[in-house]
Amino acid sequence: MTQRTLLNLLHQMRAPLLILHGAHDTVATNDEVSRAAEVLQGDGTPCEVHVFEDTHGLPLHTDEAVQLLVAFLAKHTNSVGE
Repeated sequence: MTQRTLLNLLHQMRAPLLILHGAHDTVATNDEVSRAAEVLQGDGTPCEVHVFEDTHGLPLHTDEAVQLLVAFLAKHTNSVGE
């Protein structure tokens, strides 16, 4: 039986992933987020990381986070009506 570790789960992911991360997050360190992105990209899974340097979370960056998400979705989804 395969262990359900983060590394194993990352290797199973195929869908593009956008990671919005607060630099002062106490749960996931910047190094852990960078390593996760490296694993995904190494497996050929599109992954983009944006780190908000001045905060723990996203409430101070809602507008920017939405813009990043919209751009990410536009890049990784088919346009409607094509």
